[in-house]
Amino acid sequence: MDLSMPLKRKGIVGVGLSMDSQYLRLARCALEGGKVRVDELREAPLKALDSGALVQALEGLSLSSQTPVAVALPAEGLKGRSLQIPSIPDRDVPDALLWQMRREEEGDSQELMIRSTSLQFPAAEPGKKRFQVWAFPRQRTLQLLQDLKVAKVKAVAGEPFPLSIAAWQVRLDPASEKVRGIFYFQSDRIDFFALKGRQFLDWKALPEIRVPKGGEPLGSSIITVLQHCLEDFLFQHHLEAFDALVLAGQVDPSLAELLRRSLGLRCELLGLSTDQVTYSNEGLREQAPKYALALGLSLFPREAL
Repeated sequence: MDLSMPLKRKGIVGVGLSMDSQYLRLARCALEGGKVRVDELREAPLKALDSGALVQALEGLSLSSQTPVAVALPAEGLKGRSLQIPSIPDRDVPDALLWQMRREEEGDSQELMIRSTSLQFPAAEPGKKRFQVWAFPRQRTLQLLQDLKVAKVKAVAGEPFPLSIAAWQVRLDPASEKVRGIFYFQSDRIDFFALKGRQFLDWKALPEIRVPKGGEPLGSSIITVLQHCLEDFLFQHHLEAFDALVLAGQVDPSLAELLRRSLGLRCELLGLSTDQVTYSNEGLREQAPKYALALGLSLFPREAL
């Protein structure tokens, strides 16, 4: 999965909309001179993931119903897998991946919607192709899209949140071929995914870890869980080490320094240090880590859901 591809196409959506159990966040960007210009980052409290709550939150964001936006598809129930299938005509790939995903998850394929893209790493077996497949609960996804429609949101693209944040990371550091681990902090969960250059490698949720609330001290337990996650990933993918760690979302800035000291790795907050992005004001730069998902979504090309 070459994450630079969405950035090479013309006609980016320009507005990304992300939501979790507590907040609706909006990012508005434009392409200028080959770089991304961030013009607006805003959030509104979200009481629930339904049309009524969305309408109320969107009123606080002053989002026109005529503005095309890219949205994050539901995180709850999201499953991601690297799958291999025989080399078959492109038209048959979606059905084959859906069938394979059903076998892997032991569920009804009719209850799943999938997004997929080819993978070059690790190499597929001879005569086969490898894909990263994202599966969403069909009913929950359709309900979200219906709620957005009721809320008069013109959703023109929808993407899995790990892919969207990874695309933002690649935009920030497009020439890198390094192995980077990304921890994404949401209101009630932490997710981990990794990149090798522009290639997406893997993703997993960390349900066993409690996200520290604002003002709470960062204990040694969170460092231990994150360290074990990194070690397991390196072992599973036959890699020696990470070149860098990136933190995004609702993360305490002091955690980057704690991880640097504990793991001896370069660790930084996503979007704070880059020459690939300009911000309309310095306050937007400081907020960038929290808006990583909305920023990544804003860069995807316009295509019908």
